[in-house]
Amino acid sequence: MGATRSERNLAILQCAGLLALSGCHHRQSARDLDSVLLASAMRAPASFQKLLPTPPSPPVDEANQKQLGERFLKTEHLAESGDAAAIVELARLYHGGIGTAKNPKEAFHWLSRAAEAGNADAECGLGVTLMLGRDVPANREEAIRYYRRSAAHGNTMAMFNLAWAYGNGTGVPHSDAEAAKWYRMGAERGNWYCMANLGYAYSCGIGVPRSDSKALSWYSAAAKAGSADGMERLADLYFFGTGVRRDYSAAANWYEQAAAAGSSKAMLYMGYINVNGLGVSKSDALGFEWFKRSAEAGNIDGLNSLAYCYEFRHGVARDLPLAAELYSIGALRGNAYSMRTLADMYAGGYGVARDESIAAALRSRAAVVDKQQGNGAADKP
Repeated sequence: MGATRSERNLAILQCAGLLALSGCHHRQSARDLDSVLLASAMRAPASFQKLLPTPPSPPVDEANQKQLGERFLKTEHLAESGDAAAIVELARLYHGGIGTAKNPKEAFHWLSRAAEAGNADAECGLGVTLMLGRDVPANREEAIRYYRRSAAHGNTMAMFNLAWAYGNGTGVPHSDAEAAKWYRMGAERGNWYCMANLGYAYSCGIGVPRSDSKALSWYSAAAKAGSADGMERLADLYFFGTGVRRDYSAAANWYEQAAAAGSSKAMLYMGYINVNGLGVSKSDALGFEWFKRSAEAGNIDGLNSLAYCYEFRHGVARDLPLAAELYSIGALRGNAYSMRTLADMYAGGYGVARDESIAAALRSRAAVVDKQQGNGAADKP
């Protein structure tokens, strides 16, 4: 395979590997491996443990619970008096168990009441409930009917949902042209999700003639409207030079704005940009901080990049045990790169007690993930 792991460019950590395992032939050994990984993962800082498939429950905040309960009672009173916004909010509180016990039946009751009264947000929400089978049996055709009603009342998220339905052939016949039509309707009314997706449609020629200039225009509109997705995709155009002259400085500017808006992928790319000095002064220390932010925001590639930094002293002191703990979290999330890297650590006794059986089990599990994802190379993250 050529280069050793320590010689690989940190760019390899861009690749995603989030497909969860569906099972293992040796159930007992799989449980044993999971126990080892979980024990390691639970030694990682708490800010990363939330990435676990079943994260530890946060401590109960009694004061916050009291405030939520008071909010629920106030909302319930307003809803019972006919306040349309409160009716929609009450449905949300019942659905999420916020300030009260979860009650799917009541959630559906209040959402239906608001929708039948012509509330566009409730119509859209009821459509989502029926589309996903959330609280009630799924009914996609009925979901589409509520989306159309909501869209007719001007709800741009309903337009987005209709576009998604046509693009995926869910509840309606598949039609990329119809999807693009609904994205355009929402975009022209200011919905930044629709703007970003219409930009993508033009970028790839899906349902519309391919046009780099129109893709750039809609991504720019979404970004300027505050869409993290739009900022991210605009940054991608400049980073990869797609339809525009490659400009790492412009890419860094938009990735940083997307990161400020909460995009974990943009945080990951800011790390990559800084450690490689692309459009900015090279800085392993800043790269490390961006990878840490990306990981803490839930990005598995950010987690792997952070572990790599601890493993090979990129912007931080070497800490092999912590690197192994972070890779263990990635492995529990079904990430093949995490599994293979951790296997190397167990095989060599780097940061963990040397154990060939654990290394072999991790490589076997990574191979299953590769097969599920259609990956051929065993050293590909």
